[in-house]
Amino acid sequence: MQLAIMAKRGDALRSKALEGQPTTFVLETINLIMKRGDDSMTGSVGSVISVGELSVLDNDDLSEVLAKVRAALVPNGKFWFVDHGGCTRGFGGIVASHIRSGTLTGGFHPGRSLPERIRQAGFIITDIERFDMPTKNPILRPWVQGVAIVESRSTTHSS
Repeated sequence: MQLAIMAKRGDALRSKALEGQPTTFVLETINLIMKRGDDSMTGSVGSVISVGELSVLDNDDLSEVLAKVRAALVPNGKFWFVDHGGCTRGFGGIVASHIRSGTLTGGFHPGRSLPERIRQAGFIITDIERFDMPTKNPILRPWVQGVAIVESRSTTHSS
């Protein structure tokens, strides 16, 4: 069920990202950006899409990936994402903040706010929707779908 929801939302993101774009427009996924691993993509990508790829990364890898996405985007390029948003409030947030093993959460880092990490990486989130993923584990329910743009190439942010 979760994979079907992610796939449906991912398809919707791709459609929106491509809507009204010129034929020279470049759309990439985080997976492709990380595989390339060089600087040849710097400032050359119109949009980057991530569906369920960010919340399973540890903090250092997440910072590295977001920095590469930021560098790859053209001015005013967009970063489209749908992922586990983090369980940071209430009783679930207290429980999530004490979980240190990804094996208990399917690899997710539920005590971390993904939108906050995206902001810290130098993005401005222009659109965000929060929704609950249908799962028995309450700390894995909070998900987000959104769009972010690069704040400024000259501004550096720490995580």
